[in-house]
Amino acid sequence: KDVADDPVYRARGLSYNELCRGALLDEDPETFFGFWGECYNMYQDACPHEGYHILERWFRRLKSKSVPPGCNPSVQRHYVYTSNVDGHHRR
Repeated sequence: KDVADDPVYRARGLSYNELCRGALLDEDPETFFGFWGECYNMYQDACPHEGYHILERWFRRLKSKSVPPGCNPSVQRHYVYTSNVDGHHRR
């Protein structure tokens, strides 16, 4: 879904690129926070797709392997690099 494809934004002639400009925070804080609040809510309401489940299975499999000699067992050796805007890796 295009989060900027909304009748209110269309009526004001605002595109996604215009809504994403940092300057909008100073120019129109209500629109800025309304847009990004809606984005945040959509991210939080989204269900993880299969790719998240695949990463989780890989992570668990790697985490369960024995720790090599000389390594600290309490140190996490594997990471997932993500923007994590949806919070799925924290859930």
